[in-house]
Amino acid sequence: MNLRRISVKSVLLIVYSTILLALLILPHYKYSVTYMVIILASAPFVFAYAICDLHILRKIGFIFVWLAIIALLRFMWNTPFYISGAVNTSIILYLCILAYFIFEILMMRDNRREIFWVIVITCFMLALIGFNTFREFASNPTVARLLANGTTEDEYINLLRSKNVGGFGFSYCIGMLTPYIAMRVARAKWKNKIPGILLLGLLLVFIFYTQYTTLLLLSVFFTACAFVTKSNNMIFKITFLIIFAIVLLELKDIFLYLTIHVKLENLASHFNDLYIMMTSGKSSSSRTELYGNAFALFLKNPILGADLTDASNAYIVNHAHSTFFGMLAGGGIVGTGIYYGIFFKVIKNIKSALGDIKDIFPVFIMFFVLSFLNPVSHFEINIVVFMLIPLFEYKYKKG
Repeated sequence: MNLRRISVKSVLLIVYSTILLALLILPHYKYSVTYMVIILASAPFVFAYAICDLHILRKIGFIFVWLAIIALLRFMWNTPFYISGAVNTSIILYLCILAYFIFEILMMRDNRREIFWVIVITCFMLALIGFNTFREFASNPTVARLLANGTTEDEYINLLRSKNVGGFGFSYCIGMLTPYIAMRVARAKWKNKIPGILLLGLLLVFIFYTQYTTLLLLSVFFTACAFVTKSNNMIFKITFLIIFAIVLLELKDIFLYLTIHVKLENLASHFNDLYIMMTSGKSSSSRTELYGNAFALFLKNPILGADLTDASNAYIVNHAHSTFFGMLAGGGIVGTGIYYGIFFKVIKNIKSALGDIKDIFPVFIMFFVLSFLNPVSHFEINIVVFMLIPLFEYKYKKG
């Protein structure tokens, strides 16, 4: 790894990366700046490096081709001759993986100080949002769930965003950090485990207070899996499997206990819904119905997806509550394959840069599982999964 002193070019790279990441992470800018402004701001940065370095061009060139194919398919089939509707999915996906392009540029330059400062600045922005959000919980315990609302007309929501309080995307990006930190704790020497354990505990407490039940369950599960996967102690693994089996057998009673004793109303309500679903097979949640509607629409148009100029079809796709089911209904097998193919290409490129991704593989698995249950087209989630954690891993490997 390059140990050169920071140059003017390095400073410009760090500043440019900071601006782009701030536009994608900080709610104050994310909801006040249009997507087109971010695209125009990032284009010179991405294309200048792609054109000047054939290695980067080979890595990201195919991604841009696939983004163009998605837009073309939508233009020809899903939203015929409606340019805005056709390019929308490709634009959002480009912005989601923009931070991955920053990762590739940093890998190409291989400058320790550049990587260090991008990590520090990104973590600072996340910590700022986390602090503001946690402080807001005191006056409104449901604030993280409230900010899942994408509206920009509500004055209270706009006020929260102007104060850089985080919502759905931020909450889930914090969840993505937990299995990786668990991996780092598991492979650290005993004297170095304490800071990681404290950080992991802090993140899990924050996740609990967001009242996102799916996030809490996924974070706990994948954190536990990370500990077991990394552990070389067979007794620990056997003990965990026994405890896991007991938890599964008693799961409905655990949910009932949490329903009664958890003081956060929304979270207790969701635990109660899970208990009812496990005991009676019924659920008050509309999520399964939304998945079902999207899948039924997919079955009508399995190859290329539905006609999204039909308001009813567009509503089903946009309210599928799942990236996978939304893409399946709106893009069919072809569109969904290309969409997920882009993420697999990104992961393949990250593996090429790092040499080995077994320690961050649980993060990628958690990302794909989440995409079945919730939307993952939130910039913060993708920044953590495809830039921040790979940069942490690269720095860890290089020392």
